[in-house]
Amino acid sequence: MPLFEDAALTGVLIAAIGLGIVQITDNRVYDGVASIGIGIVLIYVAIQLGAEFRALLIGEAVSPNDRERMREAMESPPRCRPRCAC
Repeated sequence: MPLFEDAALTGVLIAAIGLGIVQITDNRVYDGVASIGIGIVLIYVAIQLGAEFRALLIGEAVSPNDRERMREAMESPPRCRPRCAC
């Protein structure tokens, strides 16, 4: 899910910028501003995930494409082999 990766990279970027500005200006306010920015990113991700999974929680059906992929995965032979023939 790219949303998690994008949020993580954005959070790291905000933190790095905030800490860089603190080092340059010696003003710790920018550390707090960066923390608030990271919090806003986390709130956005939470809202997006809530909207995405809301439909699943109230019983939205699985798409036919996903259902077929699940069926193929269940019917395919296992991908691992036992270590011994006990």
